Amino acid sequence: MVCPPIIRECILSGNMLTFDIGKCPLAHTFFKETGETHKKTMREIDFMTGGEDFQHMLAAHFMQTNVYYFLQNTPGDKLATAITMGGMGSLPIVNHSKKLVGIVSEFDLLNAIMLGKALKEITAKMVMTPTPIVTFDYTPVEEVIHLLQTKRLIRVPVTNKEGKLVGIVSRKDILVAYLKAKELPLPWWS
Repeated sequence: MVCPPIIRECILSGNMLTFDIGKCPLAHTFFKETGETHKKTMREIDFMTGGEDFQHMLAAHFMQTNVYYFLQNTPGDKLATAITMGGMGSLPIVNHSKKLVGIVSEFDLLNAIMLGKALKEITAKMVMTPTPIVTFDYTPVEEVIHLLQTKRLIRVPVTNKEGKLVGIVSRKDILVAYLKAKELPLPWWS
């Protein structure tokens, strides 16, 4: 079985940092056939042993660094495929230096369809929300929670001081960090 061109192009062109092969048997087969490797980048909380101070965590501690991201000239049909296959509601859009310039959501793509536009004929730049809401990798956990709650967001892109995309934080990531921090550390003799 051959991986669909959309997935192969995204993997080989580097428009995505990673593709979750667990969610796509076609991508899994593609990796097996081509010998490509799939590396899972772990969050800092994945290394936690418990007993950490949750209140002093920063976005960098619990953000996902495996992020789908696309360029402004990416066609809408490729964005729709990534959203549906990746199980996400939105995708960060970056320029060639990986600076975040927008975000495309399911809502944006559905609006284009409602206006009678063919997704393969539009680009991310045409439908994206420019200057999306972001948080920074050095933002304290309470501020990230406040942002997600007040703006009613499920996830938010994380940038560094230069505005480059470095990750995404979801509500689930914060809950995982909380639970990991509250675990009791293993005794030193185990």
